Amino acid sequence: MEIKTFTNNSWVTFDRTDVNLDGIRYTTTESFWCKIIKEDMPKLEKLLGERLYMWALDGGTQIEIPEDEVWAK
Repeated sequence: MEIKTFTNNSWVTFDRTDVNLDGIRYTTTESFWCKIIKEDMPKLEKLLGERLYMWALDGGTQIEIPEDEVWAK
């Protein structure tokens, strides 16, 4: 499993809020989702803030983002 890192042109929208994922590491799944690695979840939480982080978790323990929802600004 290859670990990749989002660049400064990697943006995603959480609840109508655009977020730059620069520096967040992830792996890709067979179904083309970007699965944030466990060690970077605290970094993503700090980036998103508590409300957006909880929204992105959606009751789970891991954040996965469809590859086609990551866009360049």
